[in-house]
Parts: sequence; C-alpha cells; structure tokens
Amino acid sequence: MKILKATMLEKSFYNGAGNYIHAVNGVSFFLEQGEFLGLVGESGCGKSTVAGLVAGLLRPDKGKVILDERELQTAPYPKSVYRKLQMVFQNPQDSFDPHRTIGSSIIDIQRNFGVNKCDARKQMYRLLERAGLKPELAHRLPHQISGGECQRAAIARAISVSPKIIICDEITSALDVTVQAQITELLQSLREEMRLSVLFISHDLALVQGNCSRVLVMYNGKIVEEGPVREVMTQPKDSYTKLLLSSVFTV
Repeated sequence: MKILKATMLEKSFYNGAGNYIHAVNGVSFFLEQGEFLGLVGESGCGKSTVAGLVAGLLRPDKGKVILDERELQTAPYPKSVYRKLQMVFQNPQDSFDPHRTIGSSIIDIQRNFGVNKCDARKQMYRLLERAGLKPELAHRLPHQISGGECQRAAIARAISVSPKIIICDEITSALDVTVQAQITELLQSLREEMRLSVLFISHDLALVQGNCSRVLVMYNGKIVEEGPVREVMTQPKDSYTKLLLSSVFTV
C-alpha cells in the first residue's frame, strides 16, 4: 500500500544574483507502508529540499504530496497531518529548544496533540526507554547530552504521536560509525514494531545498502535511478549512479 506519494515536485530558490536555482525539478516517488526507503546523492543535489517539501516545511512551486490518498494543500500542514508524519533532522540539538529540558520537549509535543500532562509525563519516560536512553536524561538540556543521545531523543519525540511516517534527513552524518549503527538499528526495530514507513535521506551508501529495501538516486534536482537496493547497487543503469558507487564500492 502506497502511504505517501510525491508527484512532479518542483522548487526553485533565488540566488541573489538575478538567477533562480532549480533545487528540485520534477521529482516523483512513493513510499510503501512499513518501507525503509533510501534517498541518496551528493551534497547539494536537492535531497534536503525534497525532505522539506514532503514534510510541509517548504511550499512546492509545482507538484503534489499525497498522504493516505489525500492531497496536502498547504505548508505548513495542519496539525492532523503531523500526527501521521514527523521529521528528524541532521542536527538534533538545533531542533530542540535550548532552554527546555529533553523531557519537557517530548511532553510538549504530546500536550499539543491533546494528551494530558500526567499521561504525557509517563509516556515521555517510556519513550526515552524505548529509544535506549536513561530516565535521568529527561532533566538535561540538549547541549548537556551527546549527539547520539540527542538524536535518540529526537526519534523518541518523533514517535511520541505514533506517526505512520518518519522522514530522516541525514540523521547519522554527524555521528561515529558505532553510533550510526545503533541509530539505524533503533529505526529498524521501531519500523517493525510500529509498522513505520521511513524515508531515509543519506549520502552514506553503505548505510543505505544495509538498511533500505529500495533506493532513489538523486542528481542535480532529479531522481535519475530507483529500484531495489540490491539491484541498484550491483547493476546500476544511470551513469551518475555508477560514478557515485565507484567512489565508494567496487561495482
């Protein structure tokens, strides 16, 4: 079942020199329920812009985003959409209020969706535990914990509203290899447990190969190749995909 569809998305930005940069140009893809979908490409290819368009952080110039067969009309989306769709960012410390404790931030999002304060507090501790964090971290500020712990806390916050989809935008890029593996293992277990769909945006081809069932390859604002990970990684068809893989793997 296709839970999310993006159709012919386009987004341009004015560069200040009288020109527009086409960050996303005719991007279409779908995300199946329970799927771990990879989106790869070099820096500047438009991956994060796609994430912003799908998450309702940016308005597309053209194209549609369809969630559960319903076209999403505005950005930012109404609250009902964010109950189904959450995003985890590359720099988790920047996504938290620096003056609020980790626990308070996780409580706040639940309160915004109508959970009473007592239940939200109890659930906050359960979420931290589910994300592999100790309860005392609830009382710390974002800058007082490690990058890996903060990313786990960001995932705990994202799943606090029981979404159907999580968009992960380069969430492991600032972490060491061991912590990267721990974060992707957490996402995989949550995917299985909650039937989550994950759009996993990364420049790390090894992580995508090890975790995703299907992959989209992006270059210069366009999807140039897509398919099952094993097929794309071992038998790439597009010249850019071949170049990208040759820089990391022996194809």
